[in-house]
Amino acid sequence: MSVPHPAGSEKESDVDVIGDVLRTVRLRGTVYFQAEFRAPWGMDINGGEVANFHLVVEGRCWVSPTDGGDGFWLERGDLVVFPHGDAHRLAHDPAATPVPAERVLRELRSCGAECPAYGGTGPPTRLVCGHFERAAASRHRLLDTLPPVILLRREECARDDWLHAAAQLAAAEASEQGAGASVVVDRLAEALFVQVLRAHLSRETARTAGFGAALGDAGLVRVLQAMHEDPLRDWSLAELARRGAMSRSTLASRFRHAVGTTPMRYLTEWRLERARDALAHSGCTLAQAARLAGYANEFSFARAFKRVYGATPGSLRRAEAGGRFRAG
Repeated sequence: MSVPHPAGSEKESDVDVIGDVLRTVRLRGTVYFQAEFRAPWGMDINGGEVANFHLVVEGRCWVSPTDGGDGFWLERGDLVVFPHGDAHRLAHDPAATPVPAERVLRELRSCGAECPAYGGTGPPTRLVCGHFERAAASRHRLLDTLPPVILLRREECARDDWLHAAAQLAAAEASEQGAGASVVVDRLAEALFVQVLRAHLSRETARTAGFGAALGDAGLVRVLQAMHEDPLRDWSLAELARRGAMSRSTLASRFRHAVGTTPMRYLTEWRLERARDALAHSGCTLAQAARLAGYANEFSFARAFKRVYGATPGSLRRAEAGGRFRAG
């Protein structure tokens, strides 16, 4: 445990909670292709362990969840993300007959930079498609509670300078074939996800529930920043309430309503997530991971760890060492 700060010595924290979470869950981004499609065309993207995204550079396309949910049109400049890897369909028209996306990808890759438009001879649509992923066993309410679909229209992207720049750069770099282009575009994809997440959360700040609502509440932000800045401090509800300039009962109520759990439970979950990341990536021992999570002994740590992740620390370390990642 860290040494408590003397009363009245607290300073305003500048911790970026979103950045802290994304670093710990090991966010990664990949762009599959920028390609031109001409009607008629359609492709089915299977559900899986990656969060697919699609950016329309030119033209338009129809998007629909394959579970029967409502479809919608994507126009030039629009961006859609499926944070939990839900299956969906892209097509020139709602009535189009799709083929598996794997087949489309094979055909596009087989002809490389000289590949003609995929499909027929109708109106063109140019797409940048890729995915985001994170460590397979990672858990955090910021990401776990995202909706099945995040849709950002061109106008919304344009209002956010960083989001607009990331989308424009990703589209431009995806067509480059020079040395290092794939590395550049993957880093841009990661930057794009951060901006998409921020844009989505900014929508939630006007609501009373959701992690975005918590990030739009100045008092709750100070509480979250305190826990992220010093996660091993022996925090009490009273101390956190003072950081948020509210009573204990108000903190408990507002935090649970926005985040979905109590402040102390959130702190426990965050400590365990940091320990999971350390086990998978730093080579620390079980005893070291236990201390990182705030537990005095390995047995208590292993029991709490399995309750959250459904696996022992050792088995999870072995699984993540194999490079398993999952949807954002």
